[in-house]
Amino acid sequence: MKKIYLSIFFLFFLSTQIGQAQIKRVRVNFNSPLNLNRELLLGFTPNGEATDGFDYGYDGGVPDTWPDDLNWIIEENRYVIQGVGEYHESKTYPFWLNLSNTGNSTISLISTENFTESVTVYIYDSLDNTYHNISEQPLTLNLTPSEYENRFFIAFQLPAEPEGTLSLSDENSIPELEFYQSGQENKIIISPKGGTEINSVSVYNSIGQKILSKTLNSYSDVKLHLPYLQSQVLLIEIKTNKGRIIKRILI
Repeated sequence: MKKIYLSIFFLFFLSTQIGQAQIKRVRVNFNSPLNLNRELLLGFTPNGEATDGFDYGYDGGVPDTWPDDLNWIIEENRYVIQGVGEYHESKTYPFWLNLSNTGNSTISLISTENFTESVTVYIYDSLDNTYHNISEQPLTLNLTPSEYENRFFIAFQLPAEPEGTLSLSDENSIPELEFYQSGQENKIIISPKGGTEINSVSVYNSIGQKILSKTLNSYSDVKLHLPYLQSQVLLIEIKTNKGRIIKRILI
């Protein structure tokens, strides 16, 4: 029989704290390389009763320490239950994953509850920029023992590329552009060459939301400062007098 990290009583108690009828719940299970299980609960509260930050009475901390574990991460602290605001498919929430043992681990969907709309649950890997649909089948991981923070996220929709953009395979189609990136400052410099004029630059996050846009007509360097962003994959759309290009970067 599989061992359970979190006692049934403790999980039931915390679930009832945010588990009223109007609250939409997503239950996820982590199965470790040692075949142990951690159950996690994400609750979407109506009327802004909880936030994406810490909320007393809505967020349940980790009751014990295990060598292999998956938790929610809120303001640098670990939780097994997270109560947040109202559900929107554009929302993503980070996991904290720690592995001390080698072997396969899985992240699977237990259930979704109280949703009136159709909902699909994904695990987003920000390193590989991939989405795995755990509504269809569990995600199997075989990772080097380490601490993984801000790599895996729960998500509810696939990213949408800007309408009419080039595919990523065409990102070298305008050789007159050079890119320089400073990871420490989250600064990107786009340098046009050979008479290329940059008409506009737009930056999109991993789920297709536009987070920055500049309209300009510049033959000189364009500098983008993104100091407020955590580590993630971004898409940069550049329109020039010679065409349009999409550049994928990791900050």
